[in-house]
Amino acid sequence: MDFELHPRLVPVTAPVGDFPLCRVLLFDERRLPWLMLVPRRPGAGALLDLTAAERAQLMEELALVGEALTRLFRPLRLNVADIGNRCPQLHVHVVARFASDPFWPAVAWSRMPYQRYEDDERMDRLKNIACALRADSRFRTMCDGAAPLHRQRLTAHAEGWTIDGPAEADLRS
Repeated sequence: MDFELHPRLVPVTAPVGDFPLCRVLLFDERRLPWLMLVPRRPGAGALLDLTAAERAQLMEELALVGEALTRLFRPLRLNVADIGNRCPQLHVHVVARFASDPFWPAVAWSRMPYQRYEDDERMDRLKNIACALRADSRFRTMCDGAAPLHRQRLTAHAEGWTIDGPAEADLRS
């Protein structure tokens, strides 16, 4: 079975690239540098669904993402969490936090509505993060031959997010 991103994550994320285990996604919240790592293991809904080696690899990839966010943004804290209450696919949030951010000191993942990136702003953030992650030779963007990745435009509503229509995220430009 091939890896597919859960439909709940597709409209609220943009692909950054792939590590050996995880797809790295940018969460569409412009006020915080916020990434998600999704192990590309079909059926994985919890950490215990991964092998011991995969759990170790996930921790290594989380550390690499955390280091990149720290280099780029100099946050006060990094919040890392595997919650999964609304999406059954294993995904781990990595959020750079600042005393000045609008959610501080509360957790960011339960605060709606989120503020989406403008298209240019999203592309700048994607390029900056992808560039920082490419410091590790195991990281691949779609420009490096990772599987083609697509974006969906999204709209926030009180009950959640809806897809407006497709738009390709191309890190080549």
